Parts: sequence; C-alpha cells; structure tokens
Amino acid sequence: MIHVEIDPAMLADVEKFEVQLTRYLNGDLEEDAFRVFRLNNGVYGQRQVGHNQMLRVKAPYGSITPEQLDMAAHIADEYSRGWGHLTTRQNIQFHYVQLERVPGALRDLVGVGLTSREACGDTVRNVMGCHLAFRDLTEEQLSVLYQRLADIGFFGAERRAHGKAAPGYADLKDLDHFPTPDEAPEYYVDFDETGPYVAETGASECAT
Repeated sequence: MIHVEIDPAMLADVEKFEVQLTRYLNGDLEEDAFRVFRLNNGVYGQRQVGHNQMLRVKAPYGSITPEQLDMAAHIADEYSRGWGHLTTRQNIQFHYVQLERVPGALRDLVGVGLTSREACGDTVRNVMGCHLAFRDLTEEQLSVLYQRLADIGFFGAERRAHGKAAPGYADLKDLDHFPTPDEAPEYYVDFDETGPYVAETGASECAT
C-alpha cells in the first residue's frame, strides 16, 4: 500500500490521543474530560457495553485518492466489521472499533493523509463539495466566489462597516448566471473599496 509523507501535525494528534487514552485507561483522566477529547478527535462511544467505538474519518470536499480508499478498506477489515458507511457529510464511518485499538487505526490513516480530528463534537465537521460545482466559471469568477464564501464563514448573512451593509451569502442564492467582470465590474470590487476592477490572476492569496 502506498503511503504519503506523514503530516507532522496529524502525527502529533495521534500521539496526543495515545497519551490521553493511556491516562484514561489508567484512571488518571475523568470520563467527562476524556469524552470531550475523544469526540473532538472523531471517536464516538457506541451504546453497546464494552469499549466499542465509531470512528469517523474526514474526506474534505469529498475528495479521496485510490490509496485512501484502499486504506479505508484496510481499516474496515482490520479494526471494524469488514465494511464502513459513507455519510451525507462526505465522511467515512467505521463501527465496533475497540477503544484500545483506535490509536493504531489513526496511525494507519495518517499514513495516507487522512484524519479523524474534529469529525465529531462541537466542531466544524467537514467541508463538503461537488466535483461538478462551478466547473464553467473563469478564474476571475472563482476568485470572487471564494471571497463571498469566506464572508459566509466569518460574517453570516450580512456585516456592516462604516455604516454600510456588506454582502453576505445572499449573493450566492442563485448562481445559474454568474456575472463576468465586463457585465458587472462592481461585483468584483472588494467591499468598501473603489473600482475599477483589475484582474490579477495566477497568484494565490492563500498560504500553501
């Protein structure tokens, strides 16, 4: 099975889980504290007696590689019942994973770039997406769309600055017709800035 270069942050999560699990099993960590920690790491306790757990693995925007699918099959065979479930939030769930074996499953998942961190609990569970979404948009149109989507995450329906309302997700209600810069140049101007719109493509604002 092909493994990718291990993400140090993902590996650190697994090592932390191992430490906290050992503390819990030794009686040094209270049940309530461990439950919150466990849930935030994608591990649900099942209602059956014993240490049966449901392990939820995240697949952001529904993207998964053949190697990751192979690993999912391995997790199902080695730690679960031989199968898993695909969720409506584009995650993968495995039931009847024994609590003591969860760290081993997490280590295997990290080997192909998968994690269960924040797949449960009071967290942002996953970012879903469709492989056909916005397939016909230009780079300029995608740029402004991502900016509007970013506003949703931080500001909701509307935010205000200098006494004026800034656009929120109302802009995204109907994307059957997404204006081009020539059709609606004002749509491509950052809020509270002045035009005209100048296309700057080829360089990302995001960290890599």
